[in-house]
Amino acid sequence: MTGGHLETHFAPAVRTEPSELARRIGLITNNPIVDTLLRAVGGLVAVIDENRQILAVNHAFLAGLGCRDSQQVLGLRPGEALGCVHADDMPGGCGTSAHCATCGAVLAIATAAALGEADERYCVAEVEREGAVEDLVLKVRACPIDLGGERLLLFVLQDATAEQRTAAMEQAFYHDTSNVLQALTVAAELMGGAQDEQERNQLAERVVHLVDQLTRDVGLQRALHGGDFDLHPLPLAEVPAAGILDELRSVFLHHPSAAGRTITFRSPSSDLVLRTDRWLLVRVLTNLVINALEATQPGGRVEILVSDGPGGVVFMVRNPAAIPREIQPRVFQKNFSTKHGPGHGLGAWSARVFTEELLGGTVTFTSSDRYGTEFRVGLPA
Repeated sequence: MTGGHLETHFAPAVRTEPSELARRIGLITNNPIVDTLLRAVGGLVAVIDENRQILAVNHAFLAGLGCRDSQQVLGLRPGEALGCVHADDMPGGCGTSAHCATCGAVLAIATAAALGEADERYCVAEVEREGAVEDLVLKVRACPIDLGGERLLLFVLQDATAEQRTAAMEQAFYHDTSNVLQALTVAAELMGGAQDEQERNQLAERVVHLVDQLTRDVGLQRALHGGDFDLHPLPLAEVPAAGILDELRSVFLHHPSAAGRTITFRSPSSDLVLRTDRWLLVRVLTNLVINALEATQPGGRVEILVSDGPGGVVFMVRNPAAIPREIQPRVFQKNFSTKHGPGHGLGAWSARVFTEELLGGTVTFTSSDRYGTEFRVGLPA
C-alpha cells in the first residue's frame, strides 16, 4: 500500500500499490459478471477497491466525464475522476480533506465497506468542467460484491441535480407563498372588523403591498427555477433600516418556525437609511431568520440587529447554536442541507446570491460553541 503516511481529515489516504492495482484491474477486465453489471445497472457505474480506487467503469461513466479511454480514470478515486474541486485539497487526494467529512459518496463507500451491505446517499459536489465550476447533486449507491475472493464495491452515480432543484424551488415557493397568503388572510379579516375609515385604508394598503409581494415572488421563483438572475434594474429606493425590522416583525408574528422561541429586535440607535429593494431584502433576511429559528431549541432566542457598517448598513441574525465545524465550509453551497430528503439546501445559498448579485452586498457568518452563530448581511448605504 502507498500513501499511508499522508495526513487525512476523514477517510484513509492509503492507496493500492501500482502492481497490485494492475493485478486487480486485470482480474476484472473482461470478467463476464462485471461486464454484465456494468451494462445492466443504470447510471454511471464503477467498480472500486477498498482504497476507493477505480478498477472498471461503464460507457456511461466515461461519456459523463467526456473520456474515450477508461485508462484515463482507472486507479483514480471517484472525486478525482469527476473533477471535484476538493479532490486536491490534501496530498492524500479524494476523501481526505475536511470537506470530505460531509461527502455523501465517501460516506456511502465507507458505510458499505464497513457493514458489508449496500448504502445509498445524496452527494452535493462542486466539479470543474472546462474551466467552470458546477454544482451537482448526485444520488450515490455503494454495494459490496465478491469476485473470486476479492471484496470490491459497485459504485453507482445518478445525476439528481434537476430533481433536487425542482423540489427545492417548489418547497421554497410554497413556503413563501403560504406566508404571504397567511398575512393576506389576517389583513382581510381585520378589514372586516375595522372601526374607522383610516384603519380600513391602512389595511387596504397592506393588502395591496402583499399582493404585489406575491406577484414578485412568483416572478422571482420562475427566474430562479430557470437559473436567470439578470433581473436588473431593480426598483431601488431609500429605505429606513427600522422599516425592514418592522416588516420582519410582521412576517414572524405568527410564523410556525417561531413557535416556542423568542425573537428579539434591536432597532438602530440612529435613523439608518439604505438604498435597496425592500421586498428582496426582507426575503433574504426571512430565509436567514428561519434557518436560525430551526437551529434554536424551544425556549431559545434569536436576535435580529442592525447597525452602521463599513460603507453601509449591516443586518445581523444571531442564534445560540453552533454550526458543526465540518458543515461550515458547505453553508453557502447550493443544494447542500443537513435535512434529509429532496427539497432543501437553497436558503443560505439563495440569500447570498440575491444579496451579492442583485443587492450589491455581502453575506458572511461566524459560528462557535461559545458565541453561537451570527449571519451578517452587509449592504451599501
